Amino acid sequence: MTFKWVNVVLKVIRVGILVTLLVGGGYLIWLFGMDIGWNTVGFAFGVQWFLMLWIYLLFRLYPQLRLPKGYYEVGAEEKALFEWLGVRRMQKVLWRVPSNPKIRFKERGKDELERVTLAMIEAETAHFLLGGVVAAMMVYAGWRGWWLVMGGYLVFNLLFNVYPVLVQRYNRQRIERVMNRL
Repeated sequence: MTFKWVNVVLKVIRVGILVTLLVGGGYLIWLFGMDIGWNTVGFAFGVQWFLMLWIYLLFRLYPQLRLPKGYYEVGAEEKALFEWLGVRRMQKVLWRVPSNPKIRFKERGKDELERVTLAMIEAETAHFLLGGVVAAMMVYAGWRGWWLVMGGYLVFNLLFNVYPVLVQRYNRQRIERVMNRL
């Protein structure tokens, strides 16, 4: 009986932290926009990084957050699309920048492949959600006629969200082929 109350209290604390981050983060973004201007590329860049921090904290609170299961199925036809979009080249760039350490292989074996696959799914989900939020902000900037800001959101979204999603899907497809051979 005590454990049920503890779980309820922990859930309330998690929701409280999330609401605080959301409201506090919104306020910080508002202050930042008031300071440097809403229609600047610097604001778009700052918002992108703030949202990345926010989604990181969200996944620390709710690590099992996922999209519908069908989204994660990678089709065989996607490989040609990935290659055409230059995902392998971007993969080499992303490998050189500091990134999620959970996606790095630490040992060999099927268990490690499954662990890394789950970490990739988490990263893909985070970047997908961020990409949606930034795309909405890009549409808003375009609606307001802030074309430079819209372009900034587009570039930042491609670099920080779209390509990381594509790289995760490409790598997961490769891992699935290896796991099928084991």
